[in-house]
Amino acid sequence: SQIDDWISKAQQNSIDEIMMEICDNRDDIVNALCEKANTATPKDLALWEDIPDLLMAEAEIAAIEADDAAAANSGQITEETVKEWCLRAKIVLDSFEWVHWFATPVS
Repeated sequence: SQIDDWISKAQQNSIDEIMMEICDNRDDIVNALCEKANTATPKDLALWEDIPDLLMAEAEIAAIEADDAAAANSGQITEETVKEWCLRAKIVLDSFEWVHWFATPVS
């Protein structure tokens, strides 16, 4: 129905906004996580908690930092930063059951 479509679209928009909040409003990082590491939702991000170094490598975060003039203003992204993002994702999952319904499709 049209209402179901509207709710689905609103939830997907919310997922995108939540990912931005989790990742300190770094759209370049959120895009890299999605495109390079197949990690576009809090559910996906939480799975990387124990291996933030691999997520950094997969998403090529060091290359983004090297190319990004804004990185100087927002601080260096370290494994600890990425681990913090993963912990934030887990908090979101614990707080909102519907967020569990969303995961990035594997291609």
